[in-house]
Amino acid sequence: MYHFEVPVIAVFTKYDQFLLNVGMDVNDYPNQYPHGNVSEVAEKRFQEHYLHPLGDVVGYVRLDGRFRVKCQGYTLMLPRQECTLKIGAAMILLRRLSQL
Repeated sequence: MYHFEVPVIAVFTKYDQFLLNVGMDVNDYPNQYPHGNVSEVAEKRFQEHYLHPLGDVVGYVRLDGRFRVKCQGYTLMLPRQECTLKIGAAMILLRRLSQL
């Protein structure tokens, strides 16, 4: 029996909407978020709810509506293109990052 390893890349779309939702939570419940830093709260939630269940070996890409790709700490700016082209570019970036 053969064993094949297949790379897995999780693609998270609509990250800008996720940030808006977190911002609304921070504004609606200021007692739960005393520092009120939306970016920190969003990153913590993203790590806990989305990345942690995937494990450490899965690459990921975050897409938002401003035509940017956030890829494991790196941001790739793209002109207005179709989502499939952004995902393709993000996959190329992930491959290059894994070679560093």
